[in-house]
Amino acid sequence: MTSPVFGASFDSSKICSICVGAPKGNKGLALTECCSKLFHEICLQESRHFQCCQTKKEQEKAATASITIPFPPARLDSNKILPPLPLPVREVAAQSDSIPAIAFGKAEWERYIGDVGEQPPLPENIEEILDQLCPFSNKKTSKAQFWREFKRVRKEWTLVLMPQTVNGLPFNLNTLGQLVQKASGERNSKFRLYWDEIEENFGEQGVEGSYWILMKKNLLKKSIGKNREEQLALIKDDPHYEAPHLLEASTVAFMHYIHSGERLLQKDQYALCNEQVSGQVTFVGCFSSAGLDVFSNQLEGPKMGLSPVRRF
Repeated sequence: MTSPVFGASFDSSKICSICVGAPKGNKGLALTECCSKLFHEICLQESRHFQCCQTKKEQEKAATASITIPFPPARLDSNKILPPLPLPVREVAAQSDSIPAIAFGKAEWERYIGDVGEQPPLPENIEEILDQLCPFSNKKTSKAQFWREFKRVRKEWTLVLMPQTVNGLPFNLNTLGQLVQKASGERNSKFRLYWDEIEENFGEQGVEGSYWILMKKNLLKKSIGKNREEQLALIKDDPHYEAPHLLEASTVAFMHYIHSGERLLQKDQYALCNEQVSGQVTFVGCFSSAGLDVFSNQLEGPKMGLSPVRRF
């Protein structure tokens, strides 16, 4: 067989189940359908992906049980459910019922997806926050008046409501994948790649209560190609910002596309997420017409970076 990415002959028996078609459902992809050269490079660099036999899977399963995952705790036992993502700390005296025009809130959820119940208030100064210059923009470029409007938070970030429930059901990665396939309008979507380990460990993790999330649309340029520690170091001095959770990054990507038609994290761009599984970092990205990728890996690549979030 000849690889459409590398153009060289290869032994198809040595290609992982992710490339030639996973046995469970439609989570695997044929090699010819993979839109990401980077993804193939990752697959080919990891020796565990060359072993698809049952013996290797059993060895990996046994090894996984002995690994301690720093944050959040992994649900290695499928009968246990992870605690929900905690609510952000809110200043009770400074809240507003006014919803900015850029927000994907209760009205938009009900228009495209379903009933999300009560909508929490935003900070009273939300418009002021959105009018500020992006805290991670190039300071020299931002001094030029021409660029200032393009560097404001409302231009470079997107604001999305994270619901606790949708149509009365707990909101999590698994339900998100089902909901976006049935979204009203012309722009429904799906997970193109949703790794089994992520589904098993985080698929049912919900949120403690509804809240708002403000996420940068693009990766921080200084974070691209860096390892996890180097990426997180870029935002450690400001307690307002963190790396997104898998559910948050996936929700923002899907809802922004459904509402605006703009796909975030395209063309082999992957956003680092807070979770780790089996000692590997997790990513969301490569959003195309085929869907959104959610996976974990030990490697950092030239298109992997950080899209910070702020919660309200």
